[in-house]
Amino acid sequence: MTRWRQTAMAATAGLIVLSVCLVVAEVALRLTYPLWSNYNTEMWRYSKDLKVDLAEAGAGHEHRPHRRGTYYGVDIATNANGWRDREYTPSSGQYRIMVLGASAAMGWGVEERQGFTKVLERQLNADGFVGRPGKAGVEVVNTGVGNYNTQMQVSAFFRKGAQLNPDQILLLSYVSDSQLTHGPVDSWLYTIMTTYLYALVSDRWINLRSRLDPDWSPMRYYTAVNGPTNPGRAVMAREIGRLADYCRSKGILLQVVVLPELHQFRDYPFSAVTDTMRAIGDRNGIEVVDLLPYFANEDPSALWVSFEDPHPNARGHEIIALGIRDSLFRPKPQPGRVSASATGAPTRTDAATGPASTR
Repeated sequence: MTRWRQTAMAATAGLIVLSVCLVVAEVALRLTYPLWSNYNTEMWRYSKDLKVDLAEAGAGHEHRPHRRGTYYGVDIATNANGWRDREYTPSSGQYRIMVLGASAAMGWGVEERQGFTKVLERQLNADGFVGRPGKAGVEVVNTGVGNYNTQMQVSAFFRKGAQLNPDQILLLSYVSDSQLTHGPVDSWLYTIMTTYLYALVSDRWINLRSRLDPDWSPMRYYTAVNGPTNPGRAVMAREIGRLADYCRSKGILLQVVVLPELHQFRDYPFSAVTDTMRAIGDRNGIEVVDLLPYFANEDPSALWVSFEDPHPNARGHEIIALGIRDSLFRPKPQPGRVSASATGAPTRTDAATGPASTR
């Protein structure tokens, strides 16, 4: 037997043994998953089960329609549009508010009824809010999808949301919204990324890196994606402008609602991001509602889904709903600039299409 043949046979045997070991490891990890699952791996499982990549430039991904699963202890079910909400028809006779956003808007970590979209809907209907003469009642449509940035939110609106003819749009802005949109991954890489072995290794690497590099953290990442050299900032501004142009042409009231990062409210480290959103609002004649004043006296960690997951919990969603509700009842001045209200949240000054409200 030649040396080449011996080497080939040894390599083949090695690959067979490795493949068997990987399969056994994968089966073992699937069977024992509840014992080692955490926030990172549940986010991975949610992405694997519910998301699908899109080929359209800037679209990123969306939820699969009519899917259901339990993630981080909470049931998530999607409708025909892939949204965590009930089904809607193009016209209902109610004042329709559509929320664009990422995982906080979707309501990660809380029951659907606890998310701010449904809390707000119940509050406005109980208050007798009249968004527009001739409209009976209010419905708040939740189009949030995890890991969306502003470009993906706007892309999704034009792809699906515009068909529902909203009267008002709330764009929930967060410090990660200027990150760049990545295209679909190769099929072979996607296959690897959907294995439980990948989830375990990825989670352990994230934890190890945070210990080895004290400077590596989500806070540092948020600072970087909002830095002046990140091209995603210009993309975000462009997409908000595109959405604003559409809303003006259709008589839709558009508001940008800035959700603060939930680690630190006093000496808030991302005030510059809020200032950027205000500047974008000024340029486009959009009201920018800053929710930070509503969180200022809260203990940040008391608003988290868990000790390892800083998404807003049910109390956090109640605060978000309160801030938005106050902005909706606030009188809308004549066209002009954006100014700050007594509560610290800016007030729209170009609301020619603003809602008439009663309380």
